Amino acid sequence: MIYNARLVRETRIDFPAWVLSSGGIIRAMGTGTRYPAAVMCRIDARGCFVGPGCIDLHVHGRRTRLSAALPATGTTAFVRSFFTAPAAELAERLRAERSAEDNGARCLGFHLEGPFLNAAMAGAQPSAAIRKPSVSLMRRLLAEGAGLVRMVTVSGDEPAALPLIRFLRRQGIIAAIGHTTASFEQARRAIESGAGHATHIFNRMPAISARQPGAAAAFLNDPRATLELIADGRHVHPALLALAGRLKAADTIILVSDSVRYADVPGARARAGLWYLADGTIAGSGLCLLRAVKNMVQFCNIPLYRALPMASLNPARRLGCAQRTGSLAVGKDADIIVFDAQYRVELTMVTGKIVYQRKKR
Repeated sequence: MIYNARLVRETRIDFPAWVLSSGGIIRAMGTGTRYPAAVMCRIDARGCFVGPGCIDLHVHGRRTRLSAALPATGTTAFVRSFFTAPAAELAERLRAERSAEDNGARCLGFHLEGPFLNAAMAGAQPSAAIRKPSVSLMRRLLAEGAGLVRMVTVSGDEPAALPLIRFLRRQGIIAAIGHTTASFEQARRAIESGAGHATHIFNRMPAISARQPGAAAAFLNDPRATLELIADGRHVHPALLALAGRLKAADTIILVSDSVRYADVPGARARAGLWYLADGTIAGSGLCLLRAVKNMVQFCNIPLYRALPMASLNPARRLGCAQRTGSLAVGKDADIIVFDAQYRVELTMVTGKIVYQRKKR
């Protein structure tokens, strides 16, 4: 049991409060200082925030490395993202990763960030490996992923992408638009075909202008669509983060790290919180989701209880697993984080097991 906590609920913060788990499941929650009797293990939160663990829908790195490293940042589950690669190499990576074991944060599946992108918007993705949309190639990759592929990013800016998007949706896979030159009209057609998610909106897609609003405007205008935000204040200007927060319903915004901190990116170097290739191209961030939550609180002037679900419940809903994780509720998995007012992680639980605890100085 964790007590003396500032419990971050979906609509408020309760204090003092407590949460009790056993067998990996949240069994009871309450407010005040009267706790269930005969509780053997008690953890004093000392007034820190206690909330659901973050779920990173877009993070790069080997599965085992991510599983071990992410709990220290407050992330309890993740979707492992794959950079674009030649088809044979990508298939080999999928085979290797599907049998890996988690030893901390849980891997909820894979995200293929390509190979069906637009080379003009490749960014740090290897443009030589980019391919035209192909249902047959997608079938092969899905077979190698053995049911673990949960999301695929496609450019959506050519007619051949629409059959691929419809195929992905029939398979129950999130079809996302990103690394695209899509116009507003093209993006609308992709959304209507089933691509209801934007990969790191504003990044690697056309800027919004007076007569060419582009893909970003299509996703901002569609109340059904979800979108990813890299809320480090560098990938997307804080003013645009705040604008997205005002235009979109809070439950359609998903904070992601797009971190490459734990990935092997040849030639990439870290500088001031970002990772760059040798030619100056941004390769990704060094962001953690709890920091992204803090930034949204500050940049958008919203309460913590509104910002934290953007990194926990919203991605869980997008993945279809909100019935068991993403928020603190009786019957859900005990994926719990304890963090202080500076957003430093004190303790992380995954299904009730302590997988990280900050060392006291």
